[in-house]
Amino acid sequence: KLLSLQYRFDLWNSAIQIFKKFPIIGAGMGEFYNYHIQNMDSTGEVTRFAHNLFFSLLSQCGFFGGIAAMIMLLNPIIVLILIKKRKLIIQSNSLFIACIAGSLAWSIHSLFNFNIQVPATVATFLILPYLSLRFQKDDKILSSKEIIPAGAFTLMLVAFCLSPIYRISGEKNYKILEQLVTKGRSIEHVINIGERATKGLSNSPYPSSKIALFSIHLEHYEYAVKYLKESINR
Repeated sequence: KLLSLQYRFDLWNSAIQIFKKFPIIGAGMGEFYNYHIQNMDSTGEVTRFAHNLFFSLLSQCGFFGGIAAMIMLLNPIIVLILIKKRKLIIQSNSLFIACIAGSLAWSIHSLFNFNIQVPATVATFLILPYLSLRFQKDDKILSSKEIIPAGAFTLMLVAFCLSPIYRISGEKNYKILEQLVTKGRSIEHVINIGERATKGLSNSPYPSSKIALFSIHLEHYEYAVKYLKESINR
C-alpha cells in the first residue's frame, strides 16, 4: 500500500512538471502518458493517467483545465454553501444527505484515481447533488445579450483546451500506416506515410516502431535500425 502511494506521488510530480512546461493550454488530452514516460525514473510506474483529477486536467489542459477540475471537485461543497445561504431549497433531507455524502466520497476518491474524468461520469457526478433539491418555475427570461457573451467565453476556453487538435492529421496518417503494413505495401510507401504520422504525432513512439517492425519483416535492416532508434528516443 505504501508503494502504491509512492507511485501516486511520482505521478503527481510528473503532472506538475508537464504543467510547468505547458502552463496555459497543457500538453493536450491523452498526452500525459507520452510526457510521463520521459519524466519518470527507471523504478516508476508506467500509466496513462495521473491518478488525480486535478493534476490530470492541469497537466493536459493547463490553467483552464485546473480551474475546471477545481469546480468539479468542489461542486458538492458549493451546493452546501448555497443551501446554507438559502439560495437552494432541499426537498428531502434523507435523499440530500445520501446525495451529498456520495458526491463528497466521489470527489475525495478522484484525488487518488481517475474516476470522474470520463465525460458521461462527470455529468452524473455534477447532477447528483441536485437530485434532492426543490425547483420551481422562474418567470425571468434571459436575453441573448446576456447569454451570448458567456457562451462565447466558454467556447473560447474549450478551444484553448482542445488546441492540440493538430494531432488529427497524425492520427489519420497512423491509421493509413497500419492499413499499408497489413496489406504488405512497398517499404517506400510505408515510410512515406509513416514519416507523416511521425511528424503529426510529435511525441508518439508508435509510428516509428510500426515502420521498424515492417522493415524487419522485409529484411530492410538499415531502416529497422533507424526507426527503432527513433522510437526509443521518443
